[in-house]
Amino acid sequence: MTDPVAVGVDAGTLLFMVLASMGIVGVIAYSKFNSYKAKEEVKHEIRTDLLDKEQTKEIKRIEREIDDIKRTK
Repeated sequence: MTDPVAVGVDAGTLLFMVLASMGIVGVIAYSKFNSYKAKEEVKHEIRTDLLDKEQTKEIKRIEREIDDIKRTK
């Protein structure tokens, strides 16, 4: 028969290894998620800046058209 203490030690070691590997996977997943979120935030800022620039261009174009209409009257 097997020694109960040896089986308990083996089971404890296996449990420790599983928990340790889950912790490592969790840390890796967390860091990958943070880097993904950082990239998304940068993309959002770039899109916002481009949208602001486009809106500014559109506003200036409309103001020029309004000025042209006022001058022709």
